[in-house]
Amino acid sequence: AHLTPGHTRGCTTWTMTVQDNGRPRSVVIACGGLPDDARLVNNKNYPTVADDWAQSIKVYRTLNGEVFLAAHSWFFDLAGKHAKLAANPNSQNPYIDPAVYRKWVDDMEALRAKLIKEQSANPPTN
Repeated sequence: AHLTPGHTRGCTTWTMTVQDNGRPRSVVIACGGLPDDARLVNNKNYPTVADDWAQSIKVYRTLNGEVFLAAHSWFFDLAGKHAKLAANPNSQNPYIDPAVYRKWVDDMEALRAKLIKEQSANPPTN
């Protein structure tokens, strides 16, 4: 269990190793995700949210997400991967894709920076 606050204060990301045809695979089940409309500047309900997100992104970068799963299926294209596997079960397992995990982390970091820049220029007041 890895504490990864930001989405909520108690967000917890889980890691484990599973066997895939006798080969160990590292799995990340990520909590949260940074909403496009997240308030990171002057958030009176969660004043440390921007710093918490920065720390969580550092944690995410240390994890090896060969298999990326998350609280929301669209983070890792569950439906698309399921369809690919069903269409060709003998092909490369589409769930084994560390690039998808790395992109998710990169996208969160970029969105965090964008929101801080925008909200610092025009800070929310309530």
